[in-house]
Amino acid sequence: MKTTNSSNKNIYVIAGGVLLIIAGYFGFKWWQNRQTQTAPPPPPPPPSSAKPPSSAKPPSSAKPPSSAYTSNPFDNKAKLLAFQQWVINTKKDNTILGSEQADGFWGRKSATAWDKYGKEYLTKTLPSETSATPLSDTAEKDIATIISNCSGNYCSRDHLIKLHKTSSSLISLWANAVRKRLELKPTPTNPKGGTTFIWNGKIYDSYRGVMLSPKVLVGKTAYKYIKNVNAYIYPNFASSKTNVDSYPKEVGLVKGMYYNVHNNRLFLYIPADSYVYKWYDSVNIEQYL
Repeated sequence: MKTTNSSNKNIYVIAGGVLLIIAGYFGFKWWQNRQTQTAPPPPPPPPSSAKPPSSAKPPSSAKPPSSAYTSNPFDNKAKLLAFQQWVINTKKDNTILGSEQADGFWGRKSATAWDKYGKEYLTKTLPSETSATPLSDTAEKDIATIISNCSGNYCSRDHLIKLHKTSSSLISLWANAVRKRLELKPTPTNPKGGTTFIWNGKIYDSYRGVMLSPKVLVGKTAYKYIKNVNAYIYPNFASSKTNVDSYPKEVGLVKGMYYNVHNNRLFLYIPADSYVYKWYDSVNIEQYL
């Protein structure tokens, strides 16, 4: 009987130990799960493709954007027009400005022209400009009008500034004739005004500023040469004509004139003998009284 009780006691002890082990195991698992749930997640690793900060400088060999070009060195449109006209008329470079030509606007082609000719332009034109008295706004506009709409040696800014110092009224009359020509748009078949102007008793063309006659001809009676004289329907060598050698030497009163820039000739309107062939080449007139 005593042995039985001892055996039972041992069984209880072993069973109790087993229960403790099981309870300890599940208790540890519970504690481990709780720690996993409450612990903050670790920070993510930095991405391998991260870009450098925007403030990072490019390599020293980096090229500027292809759209960049030299900025405009001129402080007003008139001076830019003068440079463009100088490139065309003095340097005889009719291609570098392309379609821009002498338009008074700065662009890539004007910048290219400046890069090529700018230093020479400053060397040859700056001294005379800096020594001159500053021009009025009206004079600047007149000079700009002439530069943009005329051509030839007399149309450079440098020459016009010098001319303005000695004969400012010539510049004004010339510019006004150009504006009239642009407004009226004269043609040989519709010969309106604006192709010429009169200064100091002399006739000049409004395209180049060249003197055509040393005296005023309108209102004068014209006397032609005896031979090889033609009269034209329009002030144009290509128009219909008739020989007037058999006509009297006195042609008649000059009532108008038209400078044909393509023929480079001043035509006179003398309708006394014929209302059809009424235009004469001024070169064929010998005398005016």
